[in-house]
Amino acid sequence: MRLTNAKIKSLPIGKKVADGGGLYYQPTAVGRGKWTYRYARNGKSREMGLGTYPEVTLAEARLTHAEQRKVFVGGDDPIEAKRRLVERNRAKETLRFSYVADLVIKSRAVRWTNDKSEAQWRSSLAAYAYPTLDTKPLADLGKDEVIAVLQPYWTEKTETMSRVRQRMRTVFDYARARGWYEKDNPASWENNLELVFAHKPDGGYHKSLAYRQLPVFFDSLRQWDTTSAYALQLTILTAARTTEVRLAKREEFDLNRGVWVVPEDRMKGREMHRVPLSPFVVGLVDKMMQSHNQQYLFPSTKPEKGLSNGAMHQFLRRNYSEETFTVHGFRTTFRTWAAEVGDYDQMLAELALSHKVGDKVVRSYLRTDMFNKRKQMMEDYTRYALGGDQWDSMVVH
Repeated sequence: MRLTNAKIKSLPIGKKVADGGGLYYQPTAVGRGKWTYRYARNGKSREMGLGTYPEVTLAEARLTHAEQRKVFVGGDDPIEAKRRLVERNRAKETLRFSYVADLVIKSRAVRWTNDKSEAQWRSSLAAYAYPTLDTKPLADLGKDEVIAVLQPYWTEKTETMSRVRQRMRTVFDYARARGWYEKDNPASWENNLELVFAHKPDGGYHKSLAYRQLPVFFDSLRQWDTTSAYALQLTILTAARTTEVRLAKREEFDLNRGVWVVPEDRMKGREMHRVPLSPFVVGLVDKMMQSHNQQYLFPSTKPEKGLSNGAMHQFLRRNYSEETFTVHGFRTTFRTWAAEVGDYDQMLAELALSHKVGDKVVRSYLRTDMFNKRKQMMEDYTRYALGGDQWDSMVVH
């Protein structure tokens, strides 16, 4: 028989009475009692407390029982589900941004393509984000705290703070995926922080050399007989990224076929990339191979290591101090040249830069990397860099 408010008041102390579906009421004193939900899980009887009477009325007990019954019917154990919820809420009350950031950094360790990435993440967040964001639980953070991190330095250190914002956004996304943060990401830019800050740095773009100035610069570069200078030549003429070049190994080059195969673990997109080599570049690579017997094409002062991450940058700043373009900016130099010179399919240029082309549907049908067509384009680019009329005399000196 289902319970009524009148029956609850007349029950003898200690007598447990069923209301149906596993809901029970047991008087513990005059005018007081406790609600429980009894169910069997994996062949074992379990009993879950639903509160005390009169704090929890009959109607409220039935609602709570219905909620827990739904959990049970859904295949979960109500007691274990409640325990997990309590633990999650307790974690949300104590969890700090720096702890989650450390989890993010560790989870990304296998994806770093730059050996300084982890240090940069840790140092930038420790210097700018943690002092503000760790003052309260992660779950209580919002846009105001993110703005407080960025605003003091945004004008003077826009590029740095843009990176800090991106890293904060990643941490908040990770926390949302783990169920530790339930609000919208407060560090997102679109329709959020872009409404607060006057401007964003130019997409993090690297300053580049105008392609029309490339022949003059490249002629000057060829006068230098240093490892960094040769590495920079290869970087420019293959439109490769710094890490792809500085850690290149002998075994990756097939000079007879004129191809350099960069393994997926050194590619930003984590996909193997075939790079066509012009005759000049083949000669450049062969010259480096003949000059030493180390595994890295461009070894550092420690033979077991490749060229340091900042070697080419330091070469530019030391020998071309009046210039502002960067090593990575030469990829833009190539891309602009490919767009404005010649009649190239622009997909070729994107493939040469190892960028993904088209949407998922397009990529699912594109089963070629257009190597032969890219080879012709890169040979044209080499000819342009060498001055336009030096194809027949392309030798490394």
